[in-house]
Amino acid sequence: IQLLVVSSGGFSSPFLILFYLFILGLSLLIRLRTAMLFLIFSVALLFANLFTTTEIINLFRQDPATALLYIISFLTVIPLSVFLRKTYSFQNTVSSLLARHVQLAERREELIMVKLDELIIVTDPSLNIVSANEAVERALQSPLSNIVNKPLLETVHLENSDGKPASSTSLSIDQALSTKTTHLIEGFSLYYQTS
Repeated sequence: IQLLVVSSGGFSSPFLILFYLFILGLSLLIRLRTAMLFLIFSVALLFANLFTTTEIINLFRQDPATALLYIISFLTVIPLSVFLRKTYSFQNTVSSLLARHVQLAERREELIMVKLDELIIVTDPSLNIVSANEAVERALQSPLSNIVNKPLLETVHLENSDGKPASSTSLSIDQALSTKTTHLIEGFSLYYQTS
């Protein structure tokens, strides 16, 4: 970037904005100290380049306000970099706190599921078992590893009061998926197949 700016005119280069963008990027992604070192070396390089270009020196002599504006622009990038670095760190802190909060909530939910005596089975929309609690393992007399990723209606055998096996239609699964609300269905019992 320094080579590009110096070779394309130094202070009058159309790529001078890349200095500022690169400094901001360095302060956000790497370290603020690295960004400040880049700024110092870049400004030193630009002022060293002044002695080889008489046009810019003449411009600064005719209009000292231009030189002052360049100096101010280099100085304003410092607090901006510091501000962005602190904001970025703040965002990291907030995101890590939120992630920890979500993990704690998931852990609490797992603990609640483990302690319940009711059968709790979580499925995907295709009715494949994603998760289940210990009560399901005890009722089916099968470890969780044999239950997960299996079809619900092939793993958990339910029958209605007439002795007919449950199906996705009799359990109103399509209706529950389309309305995305809770449906209470009564009249089904868990039965065990003996081999």
